[in-house]
Amino acid sequence: MMLSGRPLLATVADRRYLVERTEADLVLGHVRAGMNTLVLAERGMGKTTFLHHLEGRLEDEASVSTVYVDGHRLGDSARILLAVRDRLAGLRTPIGEGLRAVAMPFTPTPVEARNEEALRVVRELAAEAGKRKVCVLLDDPDPEDAHRLFGRLRDELWQTGLVWVVAGDRARRQQYLAPPADAFFERIVELAPLTDAQQRELIRRRVDRRESRELLDVRVQSGSPRALLASVRDVADSTDGVQAVLARRAERETRAAGKLGRLESMMLTEIEDGAVASASDPDWTGRFGISRQRAQQALAALEREQLVHAERLPGPSGRPRKVYRRVEDV
Repeated sequence: MMLSGRPLLATVADRRYLVERTEADLVLGHVRAGMNTLVLAERGMGKTTFLHHLEGRLEDEASVSTVYVDGHRLGDSARILLAVRDRLAGLRTPIGEGLRAVAMPFTPTPVEARNEEALRVVRELAAEAGKRKVCVLLDDPDPEDAHRLFGRLRDELWQTGLVWVVAGDRARRQQYLAPPADAFFERIVELAPLTDAQQRELIRRRVDRRESRELLDVRVQSGSPRALLASVRDVADSTDGVQAVLARRAERETRAAGKLGRLESMMLTEIEDGAVASASDPDWTGRFGISRQRAQQALAALEREQLVHAERLPGPSGRPRKVYRRVEDV
């Protein structure tokens, strides 16, 4: 079975696992028309896979060059622009030590200075704009960084001639569209949950034909690809039937929704799908745009309801940190 939760890439090997979504044709039409588009979806709804799907489709057309940038990992407007510039120059440096070293001049300087440097990078891109049509696929940027790009640098970005498709969390829609960035995005597309037919097709593509046909009957009410794959893995690893496994998950999620708040329910969904949570992890708090203290409160509430279990593990500095994992029984 190909049941990894990792996003599918634009490679030939991964394309056979992709399930077509009607939103793809819509966004591709916007790109061809030169319109900047904001793609919004709930967490786990497949934004990254969707962008890579667009990347593959555009590369097949050969009329538009694509640049995929992981905005979440870069986390800075100047670094995002630097990554775009490097990709346009044909550099495929992994987002690791090399890129961090190049970006270090931006790190200790104030925001205003970084924006000045970002403007210089934008002007370099503008000089290249007339040579080819380029679509930048920006994945999950922090809303504040996005606002610096598409708000404060809006006019300069327009001058580059680049077409932008930006994917973000639907819960942070207002932050992405805070003026003047709202004028930059000419179209807004929301990824819909997978239909029953799409869920069945996703499982069919991911599961080996020799596996039990029972797995084809797995469905999740949220329509989330990530939640669906997690549920399929649960069923495949269990001696119980599909309905029993899904009922246990539904019971936990119902308890969270009934007794706790929206944040706790969102966290539980992530943990149910295999995430390991820690309030000391900046990536975890960044997912929800909350403070460490608020994350501690929410995770503690889930633990009190016995919806997650906690353990202490060594942290990066050697000091123990508390992490939370899914529970298997109601």
